[in-house]
Amino acid sequence: MAYGPKLQFIKAGDALVADTVMQNFQTIVDFLRAIPSNNLLQYKYTWSGQGEVGAIGPGAGTLYSGYQKLNVGGTPVGIELTATLVLPAPGPLGAGQSVVVKWQKCTPANVSGPKNTDVWVDLALPITFDPTNTTLADLVLDPSQSAYCQTAVLNNLPAIIDGDWIRLEVEAIGAGVQISKCSAQINIKNPLRS
Repeated sequence: MAYGPKLQFIKAGDALVADTVMQNFQTIVDFLRAIPSNNLLQYKYTWSGQGEVGAIGPGAGTLYSGYQKLNVGGTPVGIELTATLVLPAPGPLGAGQSVVVKWQKCTPANVSGPKNTDVWVDLALPITFDPTNTTLADLVLDPSQSAYCQTAVLNNLPAIIDGDWIRLEVEAIGAGVQISKCSAQINIKNPLRS
């Protein structure tokens, strides 16, 4: 039955015999019952998380947001990061100024969630906004703000399991850095799961 159940053919115009119909029905039922349940439950999916921080500055600082418990089913096959930085006009970051956007993960010791004693580990490949990539506004929101977007794909995939937590970290580096808002999304692409 590698190609499916073998059914008795009923030609057009033939009388419908209840036995033939019931035998075909039973053959289909037997075929479906023979399929391992794991095969029926597995599917590909992408888990997405989002975070946003408000104003930072003027001056350097670090804010955290987007605390979420993962439901990813195992080690991902790909991770994509997207970040949007909104700066007050005139917008571009100056020399010595940067904003680093990254996601971190934690395996909390307590089932209720992460605590101060739990260790957060950076996911590889942060997104960095600096004077080289904030010279012109990518998005126009209104005259009082400038917005910039970047995306990155992780090549060095971390071990992520169900029950881990993630959070967004936004760090403003350099004197005078001022942020209106910064938001980010993480897309964790997973293999088959049940």
